[in-house]
Order: sequence, then C-alpha cells, then structure tokens
Amino acid sequence: MQFQDELAGGIVLIRPALQSPDYVAGASGWSIKVDGSAEFNNITIRGSGTADPLVVGPAGMPQVIVRTTPTNGLVVFPTNRPIEQDAATLNSAVVDQGAANERAELQMNGPTVTGATGGVRVVLRSQPQDGSLPAEFSVQSRAGAPFFVVDETEVRVVERRIDSRQLAATSNVIGGYVAGDTSYRVRILASGEIRWGPGGAGPEDVRLYRDAANVLATDDILRVYRTLTTDNAFSVRLSGDTSSRVFVNGDGGHHWGPGTGGSDVSLTRSAAGVLTVAGSLEVTGTVTSAAMQSGTVVITPTVADQWTANVPVTFTTPFASAPAVVLTCTVNGPGVGTTTELEWCATSVTASGFNARIRRGNLTATTLTWVAVIT
Repeated sequence: MQFQDELAGGIVLIRPALQSPDYVAGASGWSIKVDGSAEFNNITIRGSGTADPLVVGPAGMPQVIVRTTPTNGLVVFPTNRPIEQDAATLNSAVVDQGAANERAELQMNGPTVTGATGGVRVVLRSQPQDGSLPAEFSVQSRAGAPFFVVDETEVRVVERRIDSRQLAATSNVIGGYVAGDTSYRVRILASGEIRWGPGGAGPEDVRLYRDAANVLATDDILRVYRTLTTDNAFSVRLSGDTSSRVFVNGDGGHHWGPGTGGSDVSLTRSAAGVLTVAGSLEVTGTVTSAAMQSGTVVITPTVADQWTANVPVTFTTPFASAPAVVLTCTVNGPGVGTTTELEWCATSVTASGFNARIRRGNLTATTLTWVAVIT
C-alpha cells in the first residue's frame, strides 16, 4: 500500500524534518532534520558516542565546549558575561612536537576579565622524552611565566612573597629534615625565631630570636670563620657612613674610626700575652688588672723627725710575684714655703703586700697613695 504523504524514499528522509507532535525548538519535543541536525528533550546513549566539538548547555546560556586537534584536547568553560575576556580552559597538549624534548602537558587556565591584567595557569608537565627536565607541577601567569614550581627535587617560588599565617607564635612556619632524622635540623616559628638542631637526636640547641624592639639575640655561641686575618668578622656603621665606625677582624683586632675613613684607634694582640693600643687610651673610671693594684694608707707619726714603725699593707689579691711599689703623698703633704721635712718609703715588698713608713718634722697624719705593678 502506498502512503499519500511519504516521509522517506527508501532509507532517505525526504521531508525537511521528522519531529514529535509537541516539538517546539528549544522548549519541548524532538526533531531530526534533513540536514543532519537534531534536537531531543532527553537522550540516553548506550555504548560510545563521538562528537567534536561537543557543546554542552542550552543556547543563550554559558556553554561548555569540548574539542580536539591532533595534538591537544580542549575544554572551554565560558561564563558568557560581557566582562569576560578569556574563558577558563582545560587543555591537554603535546609541547615541542617532534623535538627531542617533546613532552605532554595538562593546563588549567583561569578566566580573565576586561581591564584586568592578571591571570593564572596551573600546569602538570611530564618529563620530556630526552629527560632534560623533571616532571613538574607549576602555577604560572596566563602568559606562561612560572612563579611557583614543584618538581622531583625542589620547590621554587619565583619573585613572589610567601605568607604563612599560624594560630600561635610557637607554630612552625617551615622546617627542614634530612632523610632518617627524628627531629628538625632547622625550623622557623611564627614568632620569627629560627632554631637549629642535630636532626638525629634531641631537640634544637641553637636559636636566634627577637628579644625586644630592634634587638636580635641568641643564647648560644656565634662563631665566624674568615679566610684572612684582615677580613672583617663584625662591623658597625651609622646610616650614611662610608666606612665602619668599629670593626673586628679575623685576627681578633678591634678597630675604631670616624665612619668617613679608615680606623684611627686599634686594640690588637701584638705578641703572646701582649695587648697593644695604637692611639691614645683615656680612662675615666677605675682600672683593675691582675698585674696592677692600688690603694691608700694613712700613717700618723708618734715622734717628730724619726721614721715610724712599719705600717703593713696587704694586696687585695696576691700577685704571682713581688711587684714594684710606688708611693706618693696625697693628703697633708708639706705646704709651699714649709721647712718641715717629709719622707716615705716602701719596704719588705712581697707578692702579698709591703710595709710603709714615713718620717716628718711634725706629728701630722699623712695619707700615702700607692700603686703596685708587675714589671
């Protein structure tokens, strides 16, 4: 029986479209058109399906686009907003195709908006065929400049600041181990303190920390190794100085200067057991030394014009050997024009002390100041 209004001639659709009675474009029903396009309300595909490109999403709304080329696969996630300059994409590609360093990359590019210059890209890269580079994970600008890279050997942050916000000042910001260690060899705390330790046994035993405003402190030994005796180990300058006002060299010599030129005063070890000052030394306080002591002794004569009995003086700390003792009268010496004689001397000098005597023409109490020095 022949139909009056045929849909197909054999296996060929001869009508413009085959559609359901309730078909409304973009709204309901389904349609299969003679040009090969089709529209369905819901669809289930069993087995495999192929589409390139594949556009997901209704017309007039943000649509996800999936497409491929011989060397890359691309997924585009647009927002269809006027401010969007570049859509977000997921791109799997072959880089440097045919070259010895050919490699595969998976790139996730964040979107950019009109008027903004910043954009970010996350890249997972395989090792090139020639092994010239390690496999890596990196965060880059959309232009491809990396600023955070992690590979098999290191983590690199390129021209960027690292901020770590912790809940407590004692929380770790960063720590370092060596394989097999049971504790840190170095770590930085949120307080800014840096600690070092052996790694293999026990906690850190050296630390550097902020002790007060503008004060950096350590509880441990700070050791500086230099190559030459003239190399600076420590120096201080004021803002604007062209040279150090004080510095310590590798030989232990201390040197001082005006800050605008070389040093003009030095304190150095010139020989075994010898400390030498180059320049003038002014002392405004008390000088104490194991090789020098000083003091006073008051002697009151009992007979005029005769030497008094010995007045013993004991050194505060015994010397290693008997020193040289010098006496001078500092209180109640003869006045100008006085004819009364006054003499003094030190006798029986030992490492522990000496005896002092005076002879004067009256019975006035006399104060002698003494200095004992190992010569």
